Amino acid sequence: MYIRDRINSATVEKMKQIQKKFYIPNNSALIISGDVKHKDVQSLAKKFLGDWQKGENPFPTYSPPVFPPLVSQLIQREAKVPDVLVRMLFRGHSVIKDGKDDYTAEIIGTILGQGTSKFYKKFIDSGLVTTGGFGFGSSMNVSSLGCYLTIPVDNVNKVIELIKKEIKEMSEKGYFTTEEIATAKQIISDGKYFEQDNPQSFNINTTARIWSKASLKYYDEFDKNSLTINEIDINNYIKKYLLNKPFVLGIGSDKEESLKINANDNLLKW
Repeated sequence: MYIRDRINSATVEKMKQIQKKFYIPNNSALIISGDVKHKDVQSLAKKFLGDWQKGENPFPTYSPPVFPPLVSQLIQREAKVPDVLVRMLFRGHSVIKDGKDDYTAEIIGTILGQGTSKFYKKFIDSGLVTTGGFGFGSSMNVSSLGCYLTIPVDNVNKVIELIKKEIKEMSEKGYFTTEEIATAKQIISDGKYFEQDNPQSFNINTTARIWSKASLKYYDEFDKNSLTINEIDINNYIKKYLLNKPFVLGIGSDKEESLKINANDNLLKW
């Protein structure tokens, strides 16, 4: 979130403090990909970065404070959009503490994103929503996950209730088929090869992003570890993070359409 007052209070001195604290070699990774030779890279790194002095480790020497429990809340905003924007956001897993859950979330997200999934057929092919899908983020401490929807105004309340029912079905045996799970694992494995085929994307969008919240080893073994996930793991993930859990419901719509929706806290109830 961008807070205007804090942005306006920025000074050169504050920026230098951040630079000296965080932009240091012991808080950095040099990631290079492409048609290069290992020895050449090492030589150039020492030549241009060898005199870069380490600083005091910026990492806390204590465990960060625990996030307070999430409290369900409804947030409505006026937006000039043709359909209604709806977000149902939940608190998710930690990459560091809940590594297996991260693999599970990737598989769930991959399955639900396919045009052959139950979710896609029920909500998008049917015309209940204009666009929709589940997003499963991953973070070092606490991630966010949820459902992102664009809905015709007359369907909003109905769809929100149907999403709750769908989450319950996702937690039950048989919703995700053996074939879907196997296909998702193959997609994740294949995707890794495509990622590595583009040096720039591999550096910036993949390895750097994973390293900053886990490790390069974590990225290297992700597809292998994803193979261990089964239907029970998926059902347990849904129960642990989604089913009957508090969530933030965001609704963005034209002012006149918001009157038709008549949203209230009842939408937050399971």
